[in-house]
Amino acid sequence: MENVANYTSILTSAYTGLRRGELQGLKRSDIDFSEKLLTVSHTRDRYGDRMPKTKRSYRTIRNDDVLISQLESYRKWCIQKKLWIGKQHEVKDNVFISYQDGTPIADNTLNYRFGRINKQVDLKKITPHGLRHTHATILISQRVSL
Repeated sequence: MENVANYTSILTSAYTGLRRGELQGLKRSDIDFSEKLLTVSHTRDRYGDRMPKTKRSYRTIRNDDVLISQLESYRKWCIQKKLWIGKQHEVKDNVFISYQDGTPIADNTLNYRFGRINKQVDLKKITPHGLRHTHATILISQRVSL
């Protein structure tokens, strides 16, 4: 069921423009499903959880029904996955987990997921950081303040 994890992480990246570390550091408690808000308050890298890169990195992002619905479906999948491997899913848990053991995704996982998708759909290489730039370009073209 790797596809739900791939799809959700890439969709979240595309819809929010989050940095790779921000996506990896996203906690369940950072998502307000009823208000459709996602708050960036920490990041994650190979050394563990960290503070965001800059003061402006702390932010709240309003999302639409498509992303919120997918994040909710993915959350339910994570709960089932963690129970299957004998772990409890908690609000403080990372949103994006390894589908093998339920731990937070590794530092290179997003690059791996993007690479698999690139091969499957025969696209030019798209990276998490490249998608961040694409997101910003779309916002600028719609005259949204960054």
